[in-house]
Formats: sequence, C-alpha cells, structure tokens
Amino acid sequence: MPTTDLRTKGLSLVFGTVLLLTQLVTGSIHVSAAVCSVSAVPSITTVAPGGSFDVAIKVSSDTPTSGGQFKLNWDTTKVQCTSAEKGTFFVPSGVQGTVYWSPDDPVIDNTVGRFPDQPQETVSNPQAVALFGFPAGFGPTGTGDFYILHMTVKSDASGTCNFTLSDVFLGGLTNTDNITPDLHPEVVNGSITIGVPQPTVDTSAPSAIASTTMTLNGNLTSLGSGNSAQVSFEWGISTSYGSSTTAETKTAIGAFTAGITGLTADTEYHYHAKAVVGDTPYYGADQTFRTTVTGTTAPGVTTSAASTVANVSAKLNGNLTSLGGNGSVSVNFEYGTTSTYGTTTNAQAMTAVGAFSFNIVGLTENTTYHYRATATVGSTVAVGPDMTFTTQPVITPLGVTTAAANTITQTGTKLNGNLTSLSSDVMVSVSFEYGTSTNYGSSTTTQSRTAIGVFNATLSGLTPGTTYHFRSKAVGSTTVYGNDAVFTTSPSATTPSTQDGGTIIIVGGGEPQILDISGVINSGGVFQEDFVIDLKYGTDWIGIIIKKGTRALDADGRPLTSIGVTAPVSLASPPSSISPVLVFELSPSGATFSMPLTFTYQFDTRQLPSGANASDLYMAFYQAGQNTWQMVDYTLDAANNRIMGNLSHFSMYAVLVNSSVGLLSGGSGFGWNIAATIIICELLVGGVVVYLFSRRRQPVPAIARAQYRYQSQAAAVPRSMRAMGRPPAQTEDRETETIIWDDLLKGKQVSKTAFKTHLEIIGGKLVVPADKNTTDFEIISTPEQRTVISLEFDPETNPRGTAKIKVLGTVTEYEKSKELKHE
Repeated sequence: MPTTDLRTKGLSLVFGTVLLLTQLVTGSIHVSAAVCSVSAVPSITTVAPGGSFDVAIKVSSDTPTSGGQFKLNWDTTKVQCTSAEKGTFFVPSGVQGTVYWSPDDPVIDNTVGRFPDQPQETVSNPQAVALFGFPAGFGPTGTGDFYILHMTVKSDASGTCNFTLSDVFLGGLTNTDNITPDLHPEVVNGSITIGVPQPTVDTSAPSAIASTTMTLNGNLTSLGSGNSAQVSFEWGISTSYGSSTTAETKTAIGAFTAGITGLTADTEYHYHAKAVVGDTPYYGADQTFRTTVTGTTAPGVTTSAASTVANVSAKLNGNLTSLGGNGSVSVNFEYGTTSTYGTTTNAQAMTAVGAFSFNIVGLTENTTYHYRATATVGSTVAVGPDMTFTTQPVITPLGVTTAAANTITQTGTKLNGNLTSLSSDVMVSVSFEYGTSTNYGSSTTTQSRTAIGVFNATLSGLTPGTTYHFRSKAVGSTTVYGNDAVFTTSPSATTPSTQDGGTIIIVGGGEPQILDISGVINSGGVFQEDFVIDLKYGTDWIGIIIKKGTRALDADGRPLTSIGVTAPVSLASPPSSISPVLVFELSPSGATFSMPLTFTYQFDTRQLPSGANASDLYMAFYQAGQNTWQMVDYTLDAANNRIMGNLSHFSMYAVLVNSSVGLLSGGSGFGWNIAATIIICELLVGGVVVYLFSRRRQPVPAIARAQYRYQSQAAAVPRSMRAMGRPPAQTEDRETETIIWDDLLKGKQVSKTAFKTHLEIIGGKLVVPADKNTTDFEIISTPEQRTVISLEFDPETNPRGTAKIKVLGTVTEYEKSKELKHE
C-alpha cells in the first residue's frame, strides 16, 4: 500500500499577551510516521508573578479527519492552566471540501487537550480542517478566533517558562476504513519571561518641518508596572541632544507630541522620545530631521493606494500636495516587507503639485508589502503615511489528465479523467474527445465542475475488436487537454458477460497482464463501483465481478493498486489423475477482499477431455504453503454449460476434470457403479473431521439408503487425493451394513453399530465415532427424491457424538430461498 509523507507547516503569531501555537498538518488517506518542526516564536512578553496570559492553539489539516489530540508542554511548577474555552476557526482561502470540528468544550487533562470525532458540514473554500471550535469565521477569508487556554503565573515563579506543542495526532484521514496517521512532530513554539514588566516608548517620525520649527512625535507603548509616566523629548544637533521639551503626564499608553522653535535653517537635528516611570527613565530610538532653507517650507506629500497589483509586480501611487515654496521637488517611494522598508525607487523631479507613480517588479507572490511616498528638497525629506498591499498568489493553470478506460465491452466503455486545477475559474466544463485515431472526431456531453476531482463518461455504439484513442478536455477561461490514451473493445467472438461491462484479458502465454484499477479504487483500497474482469481462453470465458464497496488488500495489508492476470504454462503440483481445463492466476497472490468475488465460467463442452461431461467439472485453488489444491465454493449449471461461485482471495485457480473419468456405470474415476448423484468423501481414523465433496457442488439430494463398511486397518490417504476429494483405495471389508435413510429421517433405530441415532452432516464435514476404524463410506442417492439436507459438524462440542439430518426443503425451494451455503 503506497504511503504519503506527512509534512507540516507552522504559523506562529503574537498578539499582546497571547501566545499562539499552531500546527498545520497536511497529508492523504494513508500516511507514514514523520518528525516535523516549525520555527520558534520570540518571547511574547514579560509576565509578572501572579499575572495571567492566554495561549491560543489551532491544529488543522488540509484533508478531512476524524478527530485526534494534541499535547501542550510547559513547566507546571511555574505556570498553571486555570481554564479553557473553545474559539472559532481560522480558515484561509484554498480548496473546497468538508470541514470537521468538535462541537464540545475542550477536555483539559493536565497538559493534554482532546477533541472527538465529529463531521459537520461542507463550507466554501476551506484550505485547512480545524479540529475544534465552532464554524463562525468560515469562508474564503474567514479569520475567527483560536482555541484559548487561560494561564496564570504562580506567585513564587521566576525565570523563563517555555511552551512546546507536541504529539499532535489526527485520526482517520477522510472517511475510509479507520486509516489513521502516526504523527509526533517535535515543535518549539515560544516562551514567556517571568518578572516585572518594563515601560516602553517609541520615537515616531517628525512632522511640520520648516526652516526654524518642527513637531516631534512619540508613542508610549507600555506603562510596565507603573500607573503613570512623564513623557517628553530630548533633541539637539548630535546624539548628546542638550535640549528637552516640557514633560507631560500620561496615565495610559498612546501617542504624544511637542513643537520646538528657534531652529537653524537647513540643519540636521537628532531627537528621541523619553518616558519616566517612578525615578527611572526609558528612551525611544534616535531619529533625525533637517530644517528647510530660509524662505521655504518642507514639501507636502501623501501616499495613495497601490494599483495593478499582480503576483510579482505592483504600481505605487502618491500625490505631491505642496512644493513648500521650492521651484522643484524630488519624489519617490520606499517599500519593503516591513515598515522599515529597505528599498527605494528612482527619484522623479516635479515642478508642480499632482499625482505620481512608479511600477515595481521582482516581488514575492502572496506577500504583504509596506510602502510610502517621499518628497525631498535639498536635505529636507517629507514622507507620506505608511500603506500596504498584498501581491496575488500564483494561480495554477487550468489542468486536466486522462486516466485509463475501464468496464470495456464489445461496444462500450467508461472513459475516466481528472480535473487537477480550476485555475481562477469558478466553473469549468469537462468532456472527452475520442475516435479511432488521434484526430478523434467525436466528443462526449460536457459536464460542469466547480471543484477539482475525477469525472467519467460512458460510451456505447462502438465497434467490437477496435482500438480507440481518447483524451480528456477542460474548458474555462482557457482550454486544455489531457494526454492521449487508448483502449480496445472486446472482439465479437468473445462470449458475452452476464454483467454489463468488463475488461477483456486474452489468457495465454504465461506473461502477466496488469489491470490499472486507479480509476475505480480509492487510496483506502475500497472499490467505488463494480469492477468486472473478463477472461477469454479459446471459446471458454470467465467473468469475475468485484462489487462496489469491496475493500481489497494485498498480503501485507496494503490497498491494491493493480490486478494481474496470468495464464501459467503448467499446473502447480497437480493431483494424480487430474487434468486442467482452464488455469489462470490472479495477482498479487494472497490479496484478500472484504466481500466475496463472484465468478461465472462459461465453457464449451467440445474442449472437455474425451469421455467427460459438464458434471465432471469442478473448480479449485492452489494453496502454495501446503502444496495442495482446495475446492472453490461453486454451483454447476450443466444445462447451460456454466459454473458460478465465489472467490475470497487471489491465487492460482483451475477448472479441473478427472483425467480417468469414464461413464459412471463403468465404476472408475470419482464414483462407484451407480447411476445417480454421488458424494465423494474421506473418513480419517480417530474421529477426525472428514471433508465431503459433491461432484457438482450442488445441493445434495436426500439419501434413500447407504452402506457403511468397517475395515480392520485404515488405509493411508495421499494428501493430493484428500485435497481433491478422491476416495481412498479400497481395502477388504470386515462388515457391511445397509441403512434405510427413510427410517432414519423418521427417527427410527436403524443401526446397531455406528448410527444408533441420527447422523448430523452440515457444512461439508462429517465425523464418526473414534472407536470405529473407518476409511470408506458410500452413499447412494435416488433421483426420485429431491430433498435438500443441511450439513454441519462441531468437533469442539461433540467430537465423538452422533448426529441428525436436518431437512431444509426441496431442491426447488432451495433454489428460490438460497438457504443452504456450502463452505
């Protein structure tokens, strides 16, 4: 069974005092063990002893799952989880599918969170399947909340507390047969520092720059453990500053400003923001500005929205609102993936106010960029506000592939294709082109698709024994075609199957012929529709049907991906006096099926050995480990030259006939000198189970009388003879007794030896008392009586006992009710 690596991607975000731990798990129906990791999260903040914070966790899969669990690890001597609450989903845009989630509150058992198996509903465009929470926030751009654990730092804690997300387990990818991944990623996610939080202050860009005046800007971002802060600015012509603005009191975080005057024209100045909490000062980063030339002011500029944003390019737009009394102003843009930018466009000279733009290329797809417009006069630079845009993701081109045709008959088949990408189209039309050459010439009816996946079309009216070409086709904003493929219809000489469809295999040559079943079986090994294999050998024909819903596994328990059919050149370990009529081998050998495979063998009596007739045929499979052949459960319809039955596994199969068979009245072969249906049986010494075989494997007629023989010594029975149901060699009888079975059915005492009460024979097995050395038991039936008997034996509960005959009804009644099933 093929496996797919389970790979992970991580997304870790920090929002204030919320530590976000995210594990995105991707995979297919069957996955193998994998060790995965995500990048570390920086320390989120400092939390004081006794303080609280939240941890947000999301586990998701791009394939529907059936629940699972995660483990969040941390030092419980420092931090404890006080409560948890379910959130909603984060569902980015992506592939349409079914979403699963847990509708219940999370169960917190120390550090392990569990969520149950709960399929819910189909939503639009989910890329990932979130496994807990409620469906608010679903949709192409749904944001939602996260599953939250509320944490409290212990009052005596100190140092650092690390958090890791591990042992993420997702159960039963998709809904097929309990196939589950085995995933134990090792993930380092983040930490907190335990201690007294510190105040912080930022220095912002200056504004209103003139030749002798300026406005300084700052932002108090944290008060730490204090209740208020004294904020101000220090400024000067160097980083020694030397001048300060008047301090103001702030009791909450936020922006603050101060205007300064008496500056020197065309001069560079330094400044930084300052916050004092208690007696301790805290500073922002140093920034610079340059005053304008006397008689002028700084130019005015604003940033406008970007346009024509593509996956690797965009057009940046700005507006020069004032020349500031200058004759010319130089404008450009700064841009980058953060607000520190890093890249500058070429400058443009403007002598009048108005809009300006610049096209940038070489960007990364699906990425957010920051940018701002700038206007420069000499050493004076004015900047517009920061703005952002996000490049477009790479759009996969419209895609379609052609899969192998199946269910091939003389005049029809089923064509298969796979729509692999919708590109940017909401709906795509799919169809097939086909014909006897690569010019095709014919098309199937178009089908509309709004999601990727397989599609098919059934053809009829084809010519028997003809090779056809075909290819899949998809039409959206563009038109694309799949690869060319071929199939050949069955020749008209082939005996038609009793089932619609089939894959014709010409049996012969000893070389395996491989059937591709990828179009009808899922990755869990379950057939999605009936699959028919037609085998032709000369004028004989065998049809094997694998029913929809059957699960097929190879000998190692992996789903089948193909089926092989071989006609061996010789019969493996043939029993004595056995001739093969038809031999074929199904592979992989040992493959098993959750439901029996039905088969029909249509034979030509002209191919039987001389002297044999339809009733002499039987079917068997080869047991390689035991080097024996065993009967297959089948029914013979001699009137219509047909054998029907069930197969449970793949092996070598053969339709056989006793090569020494002659007329039944001749006393040779499988039977005795009687003109009636015969049960061939073997009895082994010591009460061992004995297997019975009907020549035709049909319901056994009622028995009119029987002869029971004793022998002084048990005859050795060769394994090959036992396997094929041949009677052992005769030895001299010690005693023969005739039993009237009509009396036996009436409950009369009919035997003073072995059969003192009723005989019980059910399921094709027979036992006799252990004290009787018996090796031969002959049953004679009469065609006048057509009563069906049930055969049964339980060696554990009654290994030495006698038994009864159970009458199920007449042959006609049996054929209607199918009450009896031989094993």
